[in-house]
This record gives sequence, structure tokens and C-alpha cells, in this order.
Amino acid sequence: MAAQWQHYRTNVNGNEALFSVNLSYVDEQRMDASTVVQFELPFEAESDGLPSESNFKRFIRDLIKVTSLINSLDKVSYVGYWLCNGVAQVYFYCTYEDKTELMAILEHANCQKVKAQLDPTWDIYFDFLIPSPLEIKMTATEEMLSILRQRGEELDKAYKVDHRFYFYQEQDMQEFLEYVAEQDKDFLSLQHSNMPVPVRENENAYLVKVEQEVNLEENIIFDTVEFFEQTSQEFQGRYLGWRPQNSVMDEKYLN
Repeated sequence: MAAQWQHYRTNVNGNEALFSVNLSYVDEQRMDASTVVQFELPFEAESDGLPSESNFKRFIRDLIKVTSLINSLDKVSYVGYWLCNGVAQVYFYCTYEDKTELMAILEHANCQKVKAQLDPTWDIYFDFLIPSPLEIKMTATEEMLSILRQRGEELDKAYKVDHRFYFYQEQDMQEFLEYVAEQDKDFLSLQHSNMPVPVRENENAYLVKVEQEVNLEENIIFDTVEFFEQTSQEFQGRYLGWRPQNSVMDEKYLN
């Protein structure tokens, strides 16, 4: 099974954290692997509790040394790790029978605080390691801002951006638009499709676009992303994210 790694930033108990999780097990987790084994791997941290670029590379080398020792165990699934306050927590799933051998390998490799617990429904993986839709969009926002900076864009000015959504039911869409229009936010326009259009294979939905003018150097864009993610869910919709208006976007279904 090919690994599909998702990296994202979030907060854990008020502290900044960096997560990396293998999404290839979302639909194909091994139900016989009912035990989760975890250990700690310290790293040299900056003031925010996370490693610098050079220290992160050093951490990855140390992590690879450990995971390479476990590759010989066929029934062990390496699912991810998270970094916070100078310590990485690393997670594997395995069968109960393989637990003892896996823990022995980790302890022999001088891994710290090795422990195991039963987790037959993979709660740690699904409820803790897997990013929420909001965390994914916050990470995507940081990546978009980074791309704009790399292109030499000056973010300390007003940008027109488009936020996109879709709704399966027209009533949900209309109630969402009415709610957004009532908020004390400076949105320039609210647009929507008159009919459902294809959004996925065998799925049609109503499209919505909200236009906003915002200074991308400030935190307004992050506040708006959080507002739209939470509000769209309340009205049974899906928030797809945002992009600057000068990027390519198919608008033929929007009026």
C-alpha cells in the first residue's frame, strides 16, 4: 500500500504542533491490528516548540533509522507522528501478538516512553491524528500565502478573493446565503447557481461563491475560513476554500 502523507499545523492544549499522518489507512485500515504502540523521540526545538528546518531534517533522519528497523515486521502499520514542545510522538498499529516484538525493537533502539494500548477501532488514528476539515483548510491557507510571497506578491494590501461552496439542497443554500448576508462582515457579493451542477461522479449540487476584499497580511482570512467552515456545516454544505480572483476559476455556473 502506497503511503499518502498529509502534513498540517494545529494547536494541542494551546501549543503549536506539527502533524504528519498516513492517510492511506482511512479506507483500508487493518482490523486485525488492534493495538497501537507509540514512543517519544526528542528533537531540538525553537521558541515555538517546533524544530528549525535543519533540526527537522535531523529529526527525520533519526525517525527513518527507527522505522527502518520495523520494516521487517509485515503486520505493523506506521500511521504518523506529531511534534510539539521539543518531543515527537510516533504511532504504529499492530496485532496483539506482534506488540511484544515491536516494543522490544523500539526499546533496543533507545526510543523513549514506549507504550502500547488496545485500540481496535483506531480511535487515536481517526479522532486525533487525522486532520479535521478546518485544519486542512487552515494549512491550505498558509500554503497559499506562502506561494503568493514566493511570487513576490505584497500581501499588505487589499485583495479580492473568492470563497466557494456547494450544497445538495436548494433550501440549505438559500438559508446559508440569508445567514451570511445578515452578518456584520464586508462581503462584496454573494452568487449561486440556479440549478444543481456536477460536483463529483454521480453527484450534483448548487454552487455558491462569496466575494471578499481582504488584507492577506492580517488574520482576517484565517478568521473568515473558520467562519465559513463552521457555518457551511451548520447548513449541510461544504466549504471548498478560497483563492485570489486573478487565479483561474470556472465561473460558468455562477450568476
